[in-house]
Amino acid sequence: MVFATFRDDIEPLEDFLGGAKKWIDLFMKQGGGYPVKVLGEHRFNFPGNWKIQLENTTDAYHFPIVHKSFVTSLDEATADIFDFLDGEGFVEDLGNGHSVMVMIPQLVDLEEDLDQPIPARFEQLAQALREEGKSEDEVKKLVRAAHGTGFNLNLFPNLSFP
Repeated sequence: MVFATFRDDIEPLEDFLGGAKKWIDLFMKQGGGYPVKVLGEHRFNFPGNWKIQLENTTDAYHFPIVHKSFVTSLDEATADIFDFLDGEGFVEDLGNGHSVMVMIPQLVDLEEDLDQPIPARFEQLAQALREEGKSEDEVKKLVRAAHGTGFNLNLFPNLSFP
């Protein structure tokens, strides 16, 4: 990931990122050793305060209402993964306008809890990765990455990592 500026009178990037740096590092792990590629941009017009759109990715209260049709279409195993409203999730202010919403804490770091069995619904993916020559640890990390990051990260003013 590259951040750039032509200005000399700007605070150091690490200071600006503050607590968000840890979350960027965790997000980049999700590639499991593969390159992380930006596939494009998402543009839309919003007739309101532009900050609401960014903040929308780190609030949990809208999810069961706005995304109800999505939630009702899930199979039971997937629905269990998305049942974070009564779980151990949290939202944290990271300073400088940055924020993170952790929905599924057990998915945040790919290198934790690797002793858990691979869910049956991911066994075909796991087998394909083994056939590619991936080690069992790599297989487990990549299968966990298929669940998503378990968090949404916002960098002020306009960058989201959902």
